[in-house]
Amino acid sequence: MTDTEYEIAHFRPEHEAQVLEVLTELWPQGDATRAELFRWKYLENPHADGPLGIVALHNGRVVGFRGYFADRFVLDGPSDNIGVLHPGDTCVVPDHRNKGLSVAMGKLAMQYDTRRYQLFMNMTCSRNSLPGYLQLGFEPLTRRARLLRHGQNPLRWLLQAWLERPRAQIARPLSESRIEFGRHGHILVTDSPLPAEMAAIIEARGHATAVLRLHQDQGFFEWRYRNPARKYAFYFLSEGAAVRGYVVVGCLGQQSRRRDPGLWWTR
Repeated sequence: MTDTEYEIAHFRPEHEAQVLEVLTELWPQGDATRAELFRWKYLENPHADGPLGIVALHNGRVVGFRGYFADRFVLDGPSDNIGVLHPGDTCVVPDHRNKGLSVAMGKLAMQYDTRRYQLFMNMTCSRNSLPGYLQLGFEPLTRRARLLRHGQNPLRWLLQAWLERPRAQIARPLSESRIEFGRHGHILVTDSPLPAEMAAIIEARGHATAVLRLHQDQGFFEWRYRNPARKYAFYFLSEGAAVRGYVVVGCLGQQSRRRDPGLWWTR
């Protein structure tokens, strides 16, 4: 890659249409859902001051995009507001791959305001992307190992791969699922979150000092589960009028049927 062949720049609103074209390979949803997902993830994120993304331009046209997802973390004691950026959706169109564009976009992202975002944290590194992250200066926190839920049965592997294939072509509404919505004794099953109650549960859990944890207030929950590419079922445990715990399950929606890791209880 030569200095004059490509321009690496911060995302601007006029790039959005071309970025959505580049992201087609990553997001198999239709055009309308893909645009809605981009707005939710990068334009409406309550922890971001503005859209966080880097583009690679060739002759003025977007040929690569690297998005950054903002979170707010709390470290009880030293700080109650730590901005964290997660490297996220990264895609380069086929004719411009293997030219160092991903790393080049990552280097520009390192210039984001360190007063607002103190940490970069990546939780999705693969064997193929690892060299690029090391080149950018990332440090491994621990060894990552893949756990096989179904042992060594190859038929189980094939079944799991089939279940986790892209689901855009067979998406269906939750109303057609076998989930029984409504109240079942102390359990309320619904397709809508209860942001205030969920935030109160997190706040009531209590935490040891010097523990880095995700900040989850009512505004966070109101935004978090508006993801247009996912469907969720919410299970709330109640005692009288008080909600004491919840489970969030990611259901078969427009992308996958894998479970969401939202699981918190309090007594």
